[in-house]
Amino acid sequence: MKRQTLLTRAVAALVAPALGLLVVGSALAGGGGPPPGPYAIYFRPLAFNLTPAGEVVLGGNLECNEVSEGTIKVAIAQPVGQGDEGGLYTSGEAFDVVGAASLDVWCDGPGVQEVSLVVSPDGPRGFRPGSATVELEFEYVTATELGDIWGILFPNLRPGTNPI
Repeated sequence: MKRQTLLTRAVAALVAPALGLLVVGSALAGGGGPPPGPYAIYFRPLAFNLTPAGEVVLGGNLECNEVSEGTIKVAIAQPVGQGDEGGLYTSGEAFDVVGAASLDVWCDGPGVQEVSLVVSPDGPRGFRPGSATVELEFEYVTATELGDIWGILFPNLRPGTNPI
């Protein structure tokens, strides 16, 4: 087997037992109720938008309780399947479309801000409608605390705005 296929299977084997950790992802996604703590700053993802160009736009709210700053990081992987015979992808092997983005954010005080990140694919093929794996990480710092919140989502990407 090719290295990419082995890597994909290894990641799937590691992710399956970690489904219990999705409580963190659920809380980060907003589907699990309020954040699991009184955070000074919190990113609540609200929707994915698959654009005609094959990019994914993640939109959400930055909720601030005090002066703080942070970094939102998102990585998306989407399994594509077999390559097209005679086309750009002639290997016949399964591969993933992947992409990542990050955004530095800050709060001058209490309030809510709308934010969005555009995730472009790393290769020539764009994201398509279908299932994907999204890893979100939010690192933040205030005058008195330093934190890191992460989660994994499994959205079904579709054109237009898709609530999480």
